[in-house]
Amino acid sequence: MYVHGGPGYNAFAFDRAVGEELARNTRLVLTDQRGCGRSAAATEAPLGMNATVDDLEALRKTVGASRWTLLAHSFGGLVAVEYARRYPEAVAGLVLVETTADLPDALEHQVATAAALAPEAWSQHAPGIAAIAGDDGSPMNRLLKIYGLVGPSALQGRLHWRDAAMQAKADAWDVDSGLLACSRPEVLSAYREGGWIDGAPASLAGPLRMPAILVGGRHSNVIGEENLERSAEGWGVPIVWMEHSGHFPYIEEPVVFTRAVTSFVARRPEP
Repeated sequence: MYVHGGPGYNAFAFDRAVGEELARNTRLVLTDQRGCGRSAAATEAPLGMNATVDDLEALRKTVGASRWTLLAHSFGGLVAVEYARRYPEAVAGLVLVETTADLPDALEHQVATAAALAPEAWSQHAPGIAAIAGDDGSPMNRLLKIYGLVGPSALQGRLHWRDAAMQAKADAWDVDSGLLACSRPEVLSAYREGGWIDGAPASLAGPLRMPAILVGGRHSNVIGEENLERSAEGWGVPIVWMEHSGHFPYIEEPVVFTRAVTSFVARRPEP
């Protein structure tokens, strides 16, 4: 089961990048989460963690899986871990990709990285970014302000990607999907109101009760290497490094990524 990130993204680019190859060796389930992409139409539906976790459990029953492995990217990793805490008997394993038990620390890392890069990368905005980085607001609010100054593509190019050509490919897939403007803006608000963005809920920390790996992109500046290592230690899981990837290893190293996932699914021990 693929659990996309965001919050507010979709499963389209993941499917384009590795969906066909992964489906050769395992049954693959893809969904756009509640309020996101192709699942955004029901404007009256409640949003946030509880609703999304409940949706995943309903979907598991619908597809007839007694247990499944969750393959979760970025913020989707928080959703997957929370699901695994609530329904451990339903989870055969977790593949957590570029995610963390401490999202505020990851957001702080992005702010600090942007401030360090600014004099060389965006000299005209360097004073403004330095001022934002020094504010006492939440990491998410400060990061959103930096996005407003620099622009999404330029900032993501430095934080998310190793290879500009791969960023361009992903951007083209996003255009092809026609889904970027579909997700409801209330998705992020609902997670913030629930404490999942500006806090580090206790349910996300501590050892996991099922086989799991944490996949990290060696060139990513979204979570941060130290944060990834702390998360892996707290969860009691190994890190599998994608040496030539940023935040989207399934796009930048699809062959290596697919091999790591299929190997985990094939060899994972019974919980």
